[in-house]
Amino acid sequence: MPVTVPVTVPVTVPTSARRPGSPRPAAALAALPDVMSTDLAPGSADVLRALAADWRVDAGVERSAGAALHSVAAALPAVWRDSVGADALRRAIVLPTRALSDTADALVRAAAAVSQHADVVARADAAAGSVRAALQAAQQRLAEAGRAVDRLPWLAAVEGPFSLPATLDAGRRAEQDVVAALRDIAAATADGTRLRHQVVESAAGTARIVRECLEVVSGWETGRSYGPHGAPVEGAFVGSAAHARWADRFAATHPLPLPSDPTAAAASWLGLDPLVRTAIAARRPDLVGQAPLPAANRDRANRAALATLVGDARSRVAAVGAALPGPDTDPSLHHDGVLDVLAAAGYGAADAESVAGALAVEHQLQVAARATAARPAPTVQLLVFDPSAFDGRGRAAISVGDVASARNVAVLVPGMTSDVPEYLDNQVLNAVQLADEAATEDPGRAGGGDDTAVVAWVGYRAPDVDMEVTDQVRADAGARLLAADLAALAAARTGAAARTTVVAHSYGSTTAATAFQRYGARADALVLVGSPGAGSARTSADLHLPDGRVYVGAASGDPVTTVVQQLQDPEQSEGAVLETVDRYGGAAAVAGMVLLAGPVVEGLRTMSRRPGLGVDPAGSRFGATRFHAETSSKDRFRGTNHSEYFRPGSESLRNIGRVTTGRYGQVAVAPPRPERGDHFDGRDPEADHTPVG
Repeated sequence: MPVTVPVTVPVTVPTSARRPGSPRPAAALAALPDVMSTDLAPGSADVLRALAADWRVDAGVERSAGAALHSVAAALPAVWRDSVGADALRRAIVLPTRALSDTADALVRAAAAVSQHADVVARADAAAGSVRAALQAAQQRLAEAGRAVDRLPWLAAVEGPFSLPATLDAGRRAEQDVVAALRDIAAATADGTRLRHQVVESAAGTARIVRECLEVVSGWETGRSYGPHGAPVEGAFVGSAAHARWADRFAATHPLPLPSDPTAAAASWLGLDPLVRTAIAARRPDLVGQAPLPAANRDRANRAALATLVGDARSRVAAVGAALPGPDTDPSLHHDGVLDVLAAAGYGAADAESVAGALAVEHQLQVAARATAARPAPTVQLLVFDPSAFDGRGRAAISVGDVASARNVAVLVPGMTSDVPEYLDNQVLNAVQLADEAATEDPGRAGGGDDTAVVAWVGYRAPDVDMEVTDQVRADAGARLLAADLAALAAARTGAAARTTVVAHSYGSTTAATAFQRYGARADALVLVGSPGAGSARTSADLHLPDGRVYVGAASGDPVTTVVQQLQDPEQSEGAVLETVDRYGGAAAVAGMVLLAGPVVEGLRTMSRRPGLGVDPAGSRFGATRFHAETSSKDRFRGTNHSEYFRPGSESLRNIGRVTTGRYGQVAVAPPRPERGDHFDGRDPEADHTPVG
């Protein structure tokens, strides 16, 4: 039976040696993939190796030209390189240098692929002779076995003496010869098939690599610029399948090419080809979401990372026959139950907290979307999403409004015990309420859009109700993060800079003040409400706000701005502690939390011997503008008075809204407090003020 050994016939293919009349690199590369689509081994191994050698010669030509251009660029005086014409210089020298380098790299890569394929073809050719010989021998053996069968003296044609045993023995030998011959044929055929598969796989891989190299080379040769960092392409290449493949390869092989400076990072990101940005975001949403990039890019990346984390968690929990709360359910109301379910699904403590935080983010995005649905241009953005930060307490920031285009942007900084799993709901509620207030305060909504965006920021490791809340360690660490996030927020703008206001509550005010004093935070105004102290700033001038725009809301009945302030004064702390214990018979309500007496009281006494949280920002010597923020209760031991600064209809929220929208002249100013040294001395003229609203 004839069997064809699968070895292809050599054909002639064009080469690309740079001789007069020879094709440019792109034309030379273009020929091979088309030929290989019908012929797996175009040309002998020697022809393929010669082709690869020609491409290496071309690569050397391109690289030498690039080196020459690089030398020219390096020789230019620095003043030329930094001049107004630097961009033109870059395009005239740097980009062609990159083009030549990219072309050389592509040719070398294509040459290596073709050389490897030549080796495969050579091995297949060498093995093909053995396969043919084995097949011919097997076919000959089969033919001889067939002739032996024909010579057997079967009973139907007996002529002369007949021996049945001899005939049967001869028949068995003939049968064995036939079987052995068929086995040899099968083995030879299998060897031929294996050789063909090797050549097929090698040819397919070689053609793919050459096509990829062709995209790079042809892109430069036709004047389309990939740029030094994946810059936008031009011409018919845009939107093609090759464009998408190039973008994906760039994303796979390049780290996120961003400088550390937020403004420069945003500019660099916008300088990337749009498909490159999409590919990078798809591959590394965690990096894009945390980078100082335009808000829309960060929002998309963070939502993708959120969906992946929550989706995986729901699948793992479902596998053990349980379920997690859906996006319509507030997971913070079932926090312990959520952690129990996650533990049953194999999550460790920190990872379980991370998932609980992700569920909180998912729910609050929906809450914010519902709250803003009726607005002219409803926008909710997930600007920060790092669920694993701080052992699962997480970092997150949700914007109610578009921070990229809003004229006014406010950032809310929370106080103690704030984390993503169990406090984000409070921050988003405050953000919605301030955004609503700003909408009523700001008359500049003629454009029909939302002019104020409020960011619910839960971005640092706030202290718990323990001794950490009596010093500035957590505030200092949080201040660095806040300053960085404010800079990234400014870089997220697509137009003119926004009027930015930081509104910090409770221990968050210490954090915010530290960010402005020590770490270069920038904003147009700072609002401190319910503040236990301004960190290490001695006066509002230390915070470096333009025109000294530091505003303070301190209710006379807020225990944090009164009792905690007194506890930081060694001469007042003992009396404040004893008054608190006497008032509550062994329990102290501070900052809205019930603290057991005994060790905590001793801790409060210790506060007066530590640096504490700083001077009273509502005091006269600090120099900030205090505004009316009174509550209906004047009882400075009522913890809920500390949590009314964002209450709708309140004087406090109205004044915060006016600062946020730049209506500084309409802020209702309150008299500052007298101090005893640096701290509140127990007398507050605001106690006589009747709040409006």
